[in-house]
This record gives sequence, structure tokens and C-alpha cells, in this order.
Amino acid sequence: MEKLKAFFQKHRVGMVLFGLVLCLVLFGYGVYQAVTYTVPMHRQDFRAASESAAADKPLALYDFGLAAYQAGYHEAAKKILAEAYSACADSSGQIPESRRQLAAQIQFLLGNTYVKLHKVDPAVQSYEESLRLDPTNLYAKYNLELLKSQKGGGNGGGNQGNPGGSGKGGGKKGI
Repeated sequence: MEKLKAFFQKHRVGMVLFGLVLCLVLFGYGVYQAVTYTVPMHRQDFRAASESAAADKPLALYDFGLAAYQAGYHEAAKKILAEAYSACADSSGQIPESRRQLAAQIQFLLGNTYVKLHKVDPAVQSYEESLRLDPTNLYAKYNLELLKSQKGGGNGGGNQGNPGGSGKGGGKKGI
């Protein structure tokens, strides 16, 4: 115990300087994250936020795709959501457990996007993938069953489902 006390006494200035430098580095990273990710997300500049090294890229792209979907840019939303889903995958191409919920939401919104584009088969595949990732997603189950029942006699159009996610969804249930 005495040796430890003597060590701290001898090196206290160096340890204080080390602590100060560490605090400055962490503060700098926080400022960097705020400027390159948090502020663009707040301003709804989702593309810029997704390109930040500090970004949660799949989430930023999901919000970007959701904004495009809500603005009626369905072709753009389809591409952005496909990119968001790819960003959820790990290096082996699998969706890790920590990303399954977000990936399910992305697939659900992608299904809604395909419905708006009158592409029933890809919409069905997206809803099925959403359910594979999150079997409790009742909106995806409902939309999937509705599409399957309309597949023979309808075009799969209708109202937009609840895309969920960052709290910006529609409020209507079903497509």
C-alpha cells in the first residue's frame, strides 16, 4: 500500500495531465459527433448524418428513406431503404441481433414503398422478411395477409401502413 501511495505522489502531475488530455479528447469527439451527426439529424439532413464517421448509418438512412417516402418520392425511398438494410448487415451479410428490430422496420417500410409503386411481389417479400426478423410485427402480418388476399383481384394499392421507427409514422393501420 505504501508503494502505491508513493507512486501516486511521485506521478500525480503526470496523471493529472493524462486525465486532462483524456477529457479534452473525449470532449473533442463529442463536439465532432454533434457537428457531423446530431445536428444534421436534427435538421433532417439524413444523408449528411449517414456519412459521418460517428453516425448510426442504418438509422440515419432509415430516417432518410422515411422522409422520402412521406414526401412521395417512392423510387428514391426504395433505393435509400435498400441501402439502409444493407448497412444493418455485418461483414458476413447476416443481420446481428442488435439490428434485427431496425432491419424489420426497414423491410416493413420497404414493403409499404413497393405497394405505393404497385409492385405486389416485392412488397410481399419485404413483409415476409420483416416478419422473419420480427415475428411480432402485427402491421407487417396484416399488410402481408391483405396483399395475399388481393393478389388475385387487386392491384395492392391503398393507404399507407404505419412505418414505425423514429416516431414519424403515419397513424393508419394497414396498407
